[in-house]
Amino acid sequence: MTTSLGRLVRPGAREEHRGAATPPRPATPPPATAPGPAAPRPARPADRVRPAGAGRRIAADGAAAVVLILVTPLCLLQAPNAIAWALDSAGGVAASPQASTAVLRAAGLALPAMAAMAGIAALAVLRLRAWPVLLAGLLIMAAGDALGGSARTVAAIGVVRVLHGVAAGLALPATVALAWDRGPRPRRWLAALWSVAAVAGLAAAPAVARARLTTGGWPAALAPYPWLTGAGLTVAALYAVLAAVPGRRGPDGTRARRGRQDATQERAQLAVLAVPGVGLAALSVAVTYRPPAALLATGAVAVLILYGVAAVASADRLVGGPLCFPFLAAVTGLVVAPAAGAVTSLRALSPAASGGQSWLPLGLTVAATVAGVAAALALRRRPKVVVLAGLLIAVEGLAAARLAGPYVPVLVLAGVSAPLAGGLAAALTAALADAGMASALSGVSLLLAGLMTGYLASGAVQVRMVTQLAPGGAVQAAAERAGERLALAAALGVWELAGLFSVLIAIGVTFLTGWARRTRAPAR
Repeated sequence: MTTSLGRLVRPGAREEHRGAATPPRPATPPPATAPGPAAPRPARPADRVRPAGAGRRIAADGAAAVVLILVTPLCLLQAPNAIAWALDSAGGVAASPQASTAVLRAAGLALPAMAAMAGIAALAVLRLRAWPVLLAGLLIMAAGDALGGSARTVAAIGVVRVLHGVAAGLALPATVALAWDRGPRPRRWLAALWSVAAVAGLAAAPAVARARLTTGGWPAALAPYPWLTGAGLTVAALYAVLAAVPGRRGPDGTRARRGRQDATQERAQLAVLAVPGVGLAALSVAVTYRPPAALLATGAVAVLILYGVAAVASADRLVGGPLCFPFLAAVTGLVVAPAAGAVTSLRALSPAASGGQSWLPLGLTVAATVAGVAAALALRRRPKVVVLAGLLIAVEGLAAARLAGPYVPVLVLAGVSAPLAGGLAAALTAALADAGMASALSGVSLLLAGLMTGYLASGAVQVRMVTQLAPGGAVQAAAERAGERLALAAALGVWELAGLFSVLIAIGVTFLTGWARRTRAPAR
């Protein structure tokens, strides 16, 4: 006899019980129910109701995409000093050489104002939401457009251009912050749209500004795109209505989940990064029309300062991002627009170049930008490979442009310009996809600082090259103009080499930053 659970069971009884047939249970009649309507069947997955507010969120995502497409190029189109191409038609305001210099200096205040305001706008976006800063910037730009039509003095021209610069410096950081306002799901493609608009805007700004002057005269430089400002303001106001949810950063509640300590450190880092932007802006205004040697030395110092600030920002844990987006943005601003502006000016000055066919290289450059962003999205699981490949393609484009020169046929010019824009767009997209909001804002601030530094340094090289020419007293005017074109072409070649080395430095910074983070990870 064995004992199991307090009961005495005969050996072999369990096996006999398993072999015995189980008697059937008596049938139980169903419980009587009162007559009435049948109970509703459980909802199938296809019958589930869409969450409340889903349509509003989709509409807000679409409005954010339209804002990125309209406002990002609008901000970058304010950078070129387009009035320099229309001084001959300026009349009494630029009647003398001294007056022309004053007009040029006043009209060039927009870019320093953009660079100085971008860091402050980044802090405001981080503290508030994107749409209040965006609306403030677009309202100021509309005010500048309204005043630009009646500006006929040097002081009025300076005020209008400062308003345009402040507006662009406020609105551009807010555009990239819209991607983080919309939550993690639409963030990737909104960031990709911003990369397309930013690189295409940098490449197209000089050519579009010059074309605008040919149709509207020199006052068009002071109120260049009022219809684009109005469209952007309308869509931004619509977005503000759709996305205004109190107390939340976006649909994913980013503000609520972000650590208080990290938020404080992010604001502190962005405040530190705002100081170099203001300093570089003041430096660029102070050295305008100084002697060529001083201007060249200032440009070199500004480039070194930009490299140092961008490298420190990229190495930071909070504002750097995993793939050094701040440094890549600074190099993009430094290289693209000054080189595109120099090519546009030289082809306009050359009697052999055809101005009517200049849109073909620009169209192919924009197409290459879209293709680079699409490649980055397709290879989103290998972002580091995309960044390095994009930078190498940009190096190839700069080397080809240096060898070809600015006076090549249109198709050749398109072939050497497209790789630079496409490669940098792919690198920016891959780096921005894995960056945080503070990293994106610091990158936009450094992009504008790099844009201003690029114009300053490339202009210094041009002035140095032109002043090395022989005095034109005994030289015929045609020969003097030909010599100036050769000097400007040589300056463009020097700047393309400088851009090539800048992209190579970006590759080195990306490698070194990744290696440093991998070595610090085991210690933590």
